[in-house]
Amino acid sequence: MHGAASARSKVIARIPHDAKSLKNLGCRGAPSFQQWTRMSEAERARASRSRWCRVSYQGKTGWVAGRYLREGASVPVGAPTYVGAWTLKCTEACWLEQPSVGANRPTLLKLRPIGDGNAEITVERRGIAKTGTLTVYMDGETVSVGPIAPLAAKGPGRLAMDPDDITMGLMKQMGRHKRMVLSFPGEERGAEYGLDQFDEAWRQLAARAKR
Repeated sequence: MHGAASARSKVIARIPHDAKSLKNLGCRGAPSFQQWTRMSEAERARASRSRWCRVSYQGKTGWVAGRYLREGASVPVGAPTYVGAWTLKCTEACWLEQPSVGANRPTLLKLRPIGDGNAEITVERRGIAKTGTLTVYMDGETVSVGPIAPLAAKGPGRLAMDPDDITMGLMKQMGRHKRMVLSFPGEERGAEYGLDQFDEAWRQLAARAKR
């Protein structure tokens, strides 16, 4: 384990070659989600050799070369994996989720993969308005505005965006930005989410979902 994402940096801990239960806090040097979907298996293997991952192990946190890491093959059903602010969960299916920061009430964002690179995007919170508009900002820029009513049609406390060109566009934007805010009608402060590890979180989700 190194103090920085470089083989030249100081070694701060030793990890056995067969160690398990490392917590992945995010990786650098990995291809973007869009690049990953276009790569062959051989290209993905080569890309993994240039990746460095920040991990936590037995109370220490540092960087490990990604080529020495493998996702555990015996992860119990439902056991979460953490990638930055994202949590990857699996039961019958797999999804990413992240709780909000700064909203008037807790707001859970979920991404469930559908098809090739697209997702069903859902928002769960108590007391969601059934009228008005939902505005999506990324790094202060407005990227989407639309009526809430069609999104709220699937049940109380839940907004659902079925996979289409709009969700595909949002996925691409999430890979390019650092922060997203969902602004609900009648509220001064929106629900904030960190996007800095989105590509890596989605790559791990895609790999887990194919098992």
